[in-house]
Amino acid sequence: MSVVNISLDTLEPLFIFADHGSGFAMHSLDVVDAAIAAGIRPIKLNAVLMRGRNEEQLLALIEFAAARNALLRFIELMAVSTTKF
Repeated sequence: MSVVNISLDTLEPLFIFADHGSGFAMHSLDVVDAAIAAGIRPIKLNAVLMRGRNEEQLLALIEFAAARNALLRFIELMAVSTTKF
């Protein structure tokens, strides 16, 4: 059994681009659909919701995951540096 884990905090490409500083993450939505096309299951989408940043994405993420029969997991933001968000 193949498994794929994809970080997906928003469905908005410009927000993804701004958050990660490169175009790489803009392809996350394409990766989900490519995994489905390849027959990879389960697909696990990991999302971190942050008040004032992306909490309005909640319903869109749920609908996106449901439409693709993917598991949506909300994970806790873990501080890995002294930089404040």
